Amino acid sequence: MKRNRFSGLCPWGGLFLLAPTLGAADQCLPLEQAEQQAEAYQSEGRDVIVASHTCPQMSYAVLIGGLAGEEEQHEAIARLGEEGIEAAPAAGTSVWVGEFRHEDDAEDRLLNMLGYGFRSIEIVYKEEELRLYQVVAADDAPPEPDVDRERHSADEPESFTFGDDDDETQPETDDRTDDSDVAWDLDDLRLTSGYLPSGDQPVETYLDGTMSASLRWQPAGPWELRAGARFDAQSQSARPDDDDDVATTWGAADYTENWVRYRANWGRLTAGTQTVSWGAMDFLPPGDRLSAQDLTRGPLEFIDDSRRASPSLRLQTYGSISLDLVLTPVFRAAELPRRETLWHPVDQRRGRLLGVPDDPRVRTLVQQGTFDHEPRSAERDSVGGMRLIESRRSYDVGVTVQSARRSAPYYALSDRAREAALEGDLEGAVQADGDTFIARHPRALIIGGDYTLDAVGATWRLEGVWSSDEPATREDDLRFVTRSGLDWAAGVEFFPGDGDLRTSLQLTGQHLLDAGDVLDPTETYQLGGELEQPWARERWHTRLRFNVGLDRTDVYINPELAWTISDAHEVTVAGHYFRGTDDTLGGYFEDHRIVTLGWRLSL
Repeated sequence: MKRNRFSGLCPWGGLFLLAPTLGAADQCLPLEQAEQQAEAYQSEGRDVIVASHTCPQMSYAVLIGGLAGEEEQHEAIARLGEEGIEAAPAAGTSVWVGEFRHEDDAEDRLLNMLGYGFRSIEIVYKEEELRLYQVVAADDAPPEPDVDRERHSADEPESFTFGDDDDETQPETDDRTDDSDVAWDLDDLRLTSGYLPSGDQPVETYLDGTMSASLRWQPAGPWELRAGARFDAQSQSARPDDDDDVATTWGAADYTENWVRYRANWGRLTAGTQTVSWGAMDFLPPGDRLSAQDLTRGPLEFIDDSRRASPSLRLQTYGSISLDLVLTPVFRAAELPRRETLWHPVDQRRGRLLGVPDDPRVRTLVQQGTFDHEPRSAERDSVGGMRLIESRRSYDVGVTVQSARRSAPYYALSDRAREAALEGDLEGAVQADGDTFIARHPRALIIGGDYTLDAVGATWRLEGVWSSDEPATREDDLRFVTRSGLDWAAGVEFFPGDGDLRTSLQLTGQHLLDAGDVLDPTETYQLGGELEQPWARERWHTRLRFNVGLDRTDVYINPELAWTISDAHEVTVAGHYFRGTDDTLGGYFEDHRIVTLGWRLSL
């Protein structure tokens, strides 16, 4: 899955070398709008005219390559046509499957094609010139260009066009106003209901919902703006014969991506709230340290949906070697569910902390103590990082350096509570001034790299990072400390027998270096993956997600049956099974086994 780009005649910077105009807002206008603007100036006594004007335009196309021959190419076009997806043949046996004004839309189509079982999918960047109009002073009118001039140079790579040429590519058209209008998108609408069969869990039913929408405006020229918001809600009910008061309902609004972006032929600069996801792995990439995690749905959430936006300044360059620079002025910690709900990492009813062994001292402190879940003011400072990626035809290699904070909270005993606990006074520990446990987000220097290779019919991935400061708790005095750490992952994605069964596997290792005697696991090895089989003309999908601990018992299994009503609608029936030792995710959620029914709409 690679991304390429090629340029047309005019770089973005050429926009500012044209004849003088009355203002930037008077450039790159549809004819009707330019004439209205000229009349307004003329009514003020200003001598202006309307002149034709060439404007650069970026578009993004999605290309499926790697098809076996013309017969497979025609079959792919026909199959996608049955699904209402417009496709067209490209050079060789490749297939174009969409051209878009917005890169986000192209990325959505790329992910959609992965769901249909295609491989070797690229996003191709293209710049072209459009004939629009500008309002200029009469004395400064530029010479009228030859309207019959070819729009693309003779040596430009093969072009791609979808839809009616008369509407999209004619140079003298007045119908391009839609391309500069504000576009509204319903990014995601999702509802999930669940039933928990385990009698050890006082929660019997579970509901959650998410809705996110956005407005985007891309006027003719290099600028683009986006505004987005989301609303999340959860509800759970208790078993009729259980005395625990676990029923609760909550809802919360949040921002998504809200930014202003400048695009040029060398790259793009974005300022505003953004979602940053680095790393090469499909599941839990070790180098993904700058993203704000979304933990509100716990293990139910797929990795692509488990990030929140953070206020950031981001510079990205294009080319065979690309640069990605991110600065987040204010650190944003992970988004947590409400304390009373199923997926919170603190369970005060049982006296358990996620990832911590079930110790009698800890159990009492958790059950009776208080928690400060918000980051301390000293931990809200800036974070950032740099990532360099070299992209070739068959491989990508990346290196990263980050100064980041742990997104998920690590709960450490406060000093007063710890001192009382060491004296055996657990009651005094929970009654000490201040909260018993404090959420910590230690800063760490992250250095790492990743490698992706397409070879022998599969995509191979390798990634690893070294971290200067990983949180831990000493066993002897319960003191919060940090230790250096090493995280690595190796994965492969392939289609056995060149069939439709997509298979993705990942081996992961996590190590605390020179840890000493700590309560935390010092080495963890896991095997995770996903299998997906489409059938019945892609209308149905069977999926299986899993994660298995190799050094200790830790099991998560998620079978799913999905009915794709259309490109936008999907209904799913799924199960989530957990089992493991008490210091693992599977052990912590062992009585949270749940059967879910879900519906999702993405436009």
